[in-house]
Amino acid sequence: MLNKKVSRRDLLKGVAVGAGGVLAGAALPQIVAAQEAEPAPTSTLEPIEATGEPIRVVGIFPLSGFIAADGEEMRNGLVMAIDEINEMGGLLGSPLEYIEVDDGDSFATDEISTAFQRAVEVEEPDVIISGYHLSTGPEFDIVADAERLYYNVNTQIAWIERYQSDPERYWGIFQCDPAEVWYGRGFARWLDELVATGTYELPAGKTVAILAGDDAYGTAIANTFEEAITALGWEVTTREAVTPGFTTDWGPVLSTVKDNPASILFSSDYNPADDAALAQQLVADPIPSLVYMQYGP
Repeated sequence: MLNKKVSRRDLLKGVAVGAGGVLAGAALPQIVAAQEAEPAPTSTLEPIEATGEPIRVVGIFPLSGFIAADGEEMRNGLVMAIDEINEMGGLLGSPLEYIEVDDGDSFATDEISTAFQRAVEVEEPDVIISGYHLSTGPEFDIVADAERLYYNVNTQIAWIERYQSDPERYWGIFQCDPAEVWYGRGFARWLDELVATGTYELPAGKTVAILAGDDAYGTAIANTFEEAITALGWEVTTREAVTPGFTTDWGPVLSTVKDNPASILFSSDYNPADDAALAQQLVADPIPSLVYMQYGP
């Protein structure tokens, strides 16, 4: 159990020194998301007018599908950054001009391909910026053929391997965050350190139950977590596959977990509605486990 004298914030601070570094950009931001936000510093910079030729920035986001809530925040972040850069005089004296393209729920490859074709053929971008996509890299060759810069946070090892397969062709493509595998590897190291420091007393020994999202993304995270945690001497008592976006009734899965008690419950289902349903059902019928949702609260 968690030491009652240790707050959520203290728990994370105490372990961060030993293992938190491996979680930067991956598991740790998800865990600390609920903590109080520090007040943003007030800028003392005076606005500077950008007078050069506009730099066309095309944002491609999933704004009308089942991950639209994420898509809106991706867009908000880009628009905020563009506004701040323009207030400081733009980039080398040129203002950034924002153009938006919706790629639906970014699940079907044709939606992504259509969005990127429109971007390069109609919008004439200087740079394309996107969040993540749920299909594997159909945009790579479109961007490469157009010789445009493309920044994304797809968070997938498959994208890294795609780039490494032909860096000369994909020279203008940048994944701006670590791969998804660190949600698994990083959390395993953090968890083992948590126990080693005595911050968390395991109710059922070094045991974990894994609820694995059954697509490529969720499976990669679950697999790397299982590999890392078992290498550290832990036992997997249960592994169940769940379908992201279609798992709102967690009763059968949680029943299996209860029949095979574990100190840690690990989920790689990233769908917000699924995560919310899981949290609500755990509150209604708790289990004595530390719960980790890879993309949840």
